[in-house]
Amino acid sequence: RYIVFVDSDDYIELDGLQTCADIFRQHDVELVSFSKIMAVNPSGGERKEYGYRVFAKELVGVYTPLEIIRAKTHIPIATTWAFIAKNSLIFDNDISFIPYIFYEDIAFCTTLTMKCKHIYISDKPYYNYVLSPDSTIRGRFTRAKRIKQVYSYFMTLCYFSALHDTEENPEFKEFYRQNCAFYAKDMMKSLGFIGYAKDLGFSKQDIAPMRKYMSSKHRILCYHFPRIYGFPKKLRLWFMRYFSAKQ
Repeated sequence: RYIVFVDSDDYIELDGLQTCADIFRQHDVELVSFSKIMAVNPSGGERKEYGYRVFAKELVGVYTPLEIIRAKTHIPIATTWAFIAKNSLIFDNDISFIPYIFYEDIAFCTTLTMKCKHIYISDKPYYNYVLSPDSTIRGRFTRAKRIKQVYSYFMTLCYFSALHDTEENPEFKEFYRQNCAFYAKDMMKSLGFIGYAKDLGFSKQDIAPMRKYMSSKHRILCYHFPRIYGFPKKLRLWFMRYFSAKQ
């Protein structure tokens, strides 16, 4: 009846499944999220609270998707293994991962949260995230990984853009627009490292429909010349340091 996610390097608390069962039994919800995540040192085993929370600290208890949106603490909604879902929520809504990308948890977890009727957000320690040094995301970014990163942001942006364009409820539509703006910025920032490479998996023309989600700087300059991303800020900071030194 329920689907639990656990990464191969990680582990849940000994009473984790019992905690999940108790929450589903006590509350009429389709989805549970354990917002607080414990980070584990792989060498010594020491645990401390991880720097990222799925939802804001003040969000504890039962919420509807609209209440999550109105709390304005919602981007990104990620970390698959922090969620436990009724299988009907996933299968009835045909929710799946975007294949062959990084950050596939973003679209998946956001859709879970938006499609459920009610979610219970817990602040109790449940999941232990082992900080493996050879993690795909935390490891050194090669050119191939950078290309996959840009492609991942592009596919995530396309996913939320499709939701935005088909959504009729204005609050949900605005929520998806904010997600689009968030990942359009991440995409352009990552694109600044490699430009429009031939093996990128998409072209400049493919990005064109997404320009509506970009800031004017990204839409006018970075879209045409992605490698200049960050240069105006660097130049401004240089001048600030220069004139500060003169004083």
